[in-house]
Amino acid sequence: MSRPGESSNELVPVDLLEATIATALQAGGEFAEVFVEDRRSLALVFDDGRVEDVVSGVDRGAGVRVISGATTGFAHTSDLGAAGLAAAAAAAS
Repeated sequence: MSRPGESSNELVPVDLLEATIATALQAGGEFAEVFVEDRRSLALVFDDGRVEDVVSGVDRGAGVRVISGATTGFAHTSDLGAAGLAAAAAAAS
């Protein structure tokens, strides 16, 4: 569910992000953050005015960073569901 002023087109619900951060901090981290990305790309290669190649791609996933003192842990997942985010949070912590 969206909070006032937030987009309803979110990739990951706010409550799932909060749960991910809580999981990341369970092992004693002082700071945790989640970076979520959904990037689409398209490249066209032309030669003498003709299309020679078309390449498209989708990058979608999340990274979790946890800081504890001078130590930083990071993990990435392409699974934006609860299980994938929890696993990345545990690995980062």
